[in-house]
Amino acid sequence: MKFVIISLTFILFISNVSTVSATSKFNNNFKKLEVKCMKNDTQSCADLGRLYAKETKNYKNAFKYVNLACEGDNPQGCGDLGGMYLYGIGVEKDINAGLKLLNKSCDMNYLAACSNLGILYGNGQGVKKDPTKAVKLYTKACNGEDGTGCNNLALMYEQGKDISADYKKAVTLYTKACDGGYITSCYNLGAMYTLGNRIKQDYAKANMYYTKTCDARYANGCNNLAVMYSEGQGVTIDYDKALGLYKQTCDLGKDIGCKNFKILYDKLCITDPKKYCSKYE
Repeated sequence: MKFVIISLTFILFISNVSTVSATSKFNNNFKKLEVKCMKNDTQSCADLGRLYAKETKNYKNAFKYVNLACEGDNPQGCGDLGGMYLYGIGVEKDINAGLKLLNKSCDMNYLAACSNLGILYGNGQGVKKDPTKAVKLYTKACNGEDGTGCNNLALMYEQGKDISADYKKAVTLYTKACDGGYITSCYNLGAMYTLGNRIKQDYAKANMYYTKTCDARYANGCNNLAVMYSEGQGVTIDYDKALGLYKQTCDLGKDIGCKNFKILYDKLCITDPKKYCSKYE
């Protein structure tokens, strides 16, 4: 079975957006936020801009309201506006303007902006690559309990590409982010404990972290948990559970789950046709 080792990507966009799913709720929120925004409530302007971006894809209006928010020195508004300038979303792309706004937002302690700046400096996107500055920005974000900052700082210490590798620090930072609800970090811990080539291998901990990620519908976590049950890694082999987890991975849109399900199913259909061949047809 194929094991997804690590699915680590730096996350950069405007910022995390909390969404409203039902149309009636959206309309009610929209009206309330608009009224408050027109009364110079900058947070309402910032939230309204996000609502336009996420729910209606009306980036022109999204820009209008986050710009109003930032003019009133709202940290979230400035961070979101910076992201829009960086990627030309709802406005002509202007990297310098985007960087200036992200720095303003970070200086006002909007931690998502600090993390996003760390990504830019860590990867050399729009700026000269500066790992030292990236570490500083991630540290500030992480100290303020920003999961992305902790996760990305942990990744730097784990990979040891631009700074000295420190696996103990990586585990500490991933754990902090995971405990704070940042599911990607839980997955990364699971991968580190499974592989054991950076820290002491511990299948029990790996199982715990993969279970947490799978419960949160993180597909790769479900896949790796399935591998553990299909191969008996720290657990009793349980093919039914493995098949169920592979199916869950597949249902969550990950092709690797579909492929692993078929591989295991075909194998079991040969070794125990009475039990399996008709069960999953």
